[in-house]
Amino acid sequence: MTLTLGNILAHQGEREAAQKACEAAMKRHQLVHSDMGRANALSNIGNVRFREQKFDDAHKAYTAALEIYRQIEVPWVRRAPSAISAMCCSARATTMQLSICMSGA
Repeated sequence: MTLTLGNILAHQGEREAAQKACEAAMKRHQLVHSDMGRANALSNIGNVRFREQKFDDAHKAYTAALEIYRQIEVPWVRRAPSAISAMCCSARATTMQLSICMSGA
């Protein structure tokens, strides 16, 4: 995980400020057409959403980040299962577990 303002704020429990910082980073990376920056920002948004237990939102952000990483052919995405793939699975599994618990199954 990259040490960004969003990650630091999330770690400190300032989740709303963390989300805003991540979204601002995303906008900056879009303005300069940085695909790697956009992917990193999406991953960080996923981290914040995961901490907020918004697992569907986290899964969407992680999946979008992973797709960009694949498009720009980041070497670690091809060589080994990525941390983001694992986080996607974790976010999805957590969402499914919560659904099962809430349905009384």
